[in-house]
Amino acid sequence: MQEITNHVGAILGATVKGRTVAALVTDGSDGASIKRLQQALVKEGAKLKLVAPHVGKLKGNGLTPDMSLEGAPSVLFDAVVLLPSEAGTTALLGMAAAVDWLRDAFGHLKAIGFGDAARPLLDKAGIAPDEKLGVVALEKGRGVEAFIAAAKKHKIWARDELVRPPR
Repeated sequence: MQEITNHVGAILGATVKGRTVAALVTDGSDGASIKRLQQALVKEGAKLKLVAPHVGKLKGNGLTPDMSLEGAPSVLFDAVVLLPSEAGTTALLGMAAAVDWLRDAFGHLKAIGFGDAARPLLDKAGIAPDEKLGVVALEKGRGVEAFIAAAKKHKIWARDELVRPPR
């Protein structure tokens, strides 16, 4: 499968055009950071969908999620970003659906971006930040660009042996 994906990628070029990225957000998420991410993705031809623990307008940022966490598994998206607030992260740590959402994204070899507040969620899921493995911090000066570069690969094949070791 990796060979087919690499071949198709070589023909079409690495792109996020036409793809959909999910951002896991909560009450108090930084709306400005989400807007910057959305603008960068739109510039590349991708869409950003907001996923939250509940539907309806979020408190503290005026964001309105497109989907609820339990109704939007990460498998539906081409890449994911974790942008909860600190208080939101604390709440997500108590939700199996949130930890599973992240673990599933990792297992499906999706690029994962994260804000600093989301680090405890990565820790609980057993996922270490590593740009080579497509787990990219967005706080760094080039964080959004590095995340988009990882998402352009569609699958992070360097992670494959971690989630599916040879038998």
